[in-house]
Amino acid sequence: MSLFGEEPRVKPQPATTTGRVEIFFDGGCLGNPGQKYGSFQVLFDGKQVASRDRAQFGHGTNNEAEFNSLKLALDEAVAWL
Repeated sequence: MSLFGEEPRVKPQPATTTGRVEIFFDGGCLGNPGQKYGSFQVLFDGKQVASRDRAQFGHGTNNEAEFNSLKLALDEAVAWL
């Protein structure tokens, strides 16, 4: 279950990988504190399996937005594994 109460956006299929998983993520906010947002991309062996642009996380700080983006990316990656 996701930190934000939502399940992964796609119905993941089990993915085979040689073991290389990369996660790119970023978060920010409008004002600090302010409205938090973030995005991420998950790659297995260099192939994108999940991504999200401009997810909204509510009110908080820039640091919280960074961690929220990472947590959401990890939730999606685990769903694929």
